[in-house]
Amino acid sequence: MSSAFFEKADFFKHVVVKRYQSLQNNHAKPDH
Repeated sequence: MSSAFFEKADFFKHVVVKRYQSLQNNHAKPDH
């Protein structure tokens, strides 16, 4: 396997984590 594959996978994982964290932040907003 080429290192490019790992770079792409790492980037994809980074994007997913970012999106997941932003979703969590949106849901964690207090109403009061």
